Amino acid sequence: MRLNNIIFDNSFIVKWVISNFLGFILGMIVAIILSYSILNLFHPEETNMLLGLGYGLGIGFVQWYLLNRIFKLSKLWILMSALGIGIPYAGIILLMESGFIFHPILGVKDFYIGFIFFMSGLLVGFLQMILLKPKFSRSYYWIIVSCLAWGIALSLNSILFSGIIMGIISLLSLIWGIKYKNNQL
Repeated sequence: MRLNNIIFDNSFIVKWVISNFLGFILGMIVAIILSYSILNLFHPEETNMLLGLGYGLGIGFVQWYLLNRIFKLSKLWILMSALGIGIPYAGIILLMESGFIFHPILGVKDFYIGFIFFMSGLLVGFLQMILLKPKFSRSYYWIIVSCLAWGIALSLNSILFSGIIMGIISLLSLIWGIKYKNNQL
């Protein structure tokens, strides 16, 4: 079966969006478990420091699982997602917990935080693009995709919608990228 046929298959589309939604929830659960079992031993306050790491692990795992069923993909996909989102997210939390004040830009209170989320997505996209490059001649589209998907999903900060938005944005871009490669527009 051709790669394009699998991507456009309705079953894959539904699985991708639902899996990204569940990956966000899984990530939150992983972060809570890690926080209470490990982090709270060293950091006595309630914190969301590991939430980004959990989101990255959850989303990275479900995306890797689905993509790996279509073509061979390194498990580094999961690690790149976890570290690319987890490290900047933890940095933001540490700054906020230390009393650092993010001043509004253009009237937007959380401008810096949103900017860091988009840059985190850019980092994840660049790292994961390295893994996609041997498979797709135009794998660079994943950098922009990841930047938008992670940036918007994390900025929403919604348990219900973040994973769905992540799934839709990345899916549309995945379909476009593969279609674009095959059709050589």
